[in-house]
Amino acid sequence: MTLFVGPVAKTGGPAIKNSITLKHLFPVGGCALVNTYSRRLGSRLGGIARTVLSKDDQAIIAVSRKGRAVLWPIVHRKAKADPSFRYALVCIGGTVADEAGSSDSLLDCMGDASLVAVETRGVVERLRVLGVENVHLMTNFVDDLSSRRMAPRPVARGSLRFVFLSSVRNKKGVGTMVSAFREAVASGLEASLDIYGPVKADFDRSVLEGIGEDEPISYRGVVLNSEVVETLAGYDCFVFPSEYEAEGFPAVLAEAMAAGLPILASDVCYNSEIVVDGRNGWLFPAGNATALARLFVRCEGRREELARMAAFNYEDCLRYDAAVVVDGFRRALEGRGWSL
Repeated sequence: MTLFVGPVAKTGGPAIKNSITLKHLFPVGGCALVNTYSRRLGSRLGGIARTVLSKDDQAIIAVSRKGRAVLWPIVHRKAKADPSFRYALVCIGGTVADEAGSSDSLLDCMGDASLVAVETRGVVERLRVLGVENVHLMTNFVDDLSSRRMAPRPVARGSLRFVFLSSVRNKKGVGTMVSAFREAVASGLEASLDIYGPVKADFDRSVLEGIGEDEPISYRGVVLNSEVVETLAGYDCFVFPSEYEAEGFPAVLAEAMAAGLPILASDVCYNSEIVVDGRNGWLFPAGNATALARLFVRCEGRREELARMAAFNYEDCLRYDAAVVVDGFRRALEGRGWSL
């Protein structure tokens, strides 16, 4: 039997991703789970103990940065002690190449793994430079994307509707986005901007003061995961201004594509792999409000181009369907002798 170690829940990016991975990788069961979602010390220690004492002969470790520091060395030592035990690593987030570059221990863990799955081509290339050859591209994904996607609606002839949906935090660039939109409106742009997502403790709430009163910016609350694509489909353009230095592959970009939206995104980290400037959206320098303001204005005058990008995204999003991505991971493991 396969042991799966990682956070699994209905909330939280990594936990949701793992839930969907398990659904498609083990549709009829046949997997032992060590759920690391709880932050309680006792639960975490219990998870470590179950991993060490497990009698399963193969394990998938699907964790983000903090989990890697603890769990990777444990399974690595377990494999050294028992040659019949093998493991695969699913790297959640975009920082694993930075971590590996400063840790011989993590590089050793990767080198002895059957497979190291990462979210972006950029991370694949950086790890190969470090000597890690057993790397598999496993992009982030959205469940049931093929059935949830929605054909693009005609781009509005009047006021354009822009939308942001993600965690509302400083490092997601919300302050930059609001400043940029205000600058664009001051220059004559007729448009609206709606903001969705949980407001986190590290967000400067003064950014939202006064919105929805005398300006066309509104905070709309939190959207259920199952309703994201449907919600986004009511808009003309998706805005993703992230300034988060550890951004990996944000699943919401695939959801925006499935909603038939062109995307305005910052060039932070690996965003340019998902949003190709001029093909399915436009990029701007992260943190540059003036550059983003120019893109807001550009959208108003290039509606035929927006429609072309929307149609492209509606078709291209299918490669981010969870069934497709997880099946590729399964086939890569089976090609290395795994039984799943």
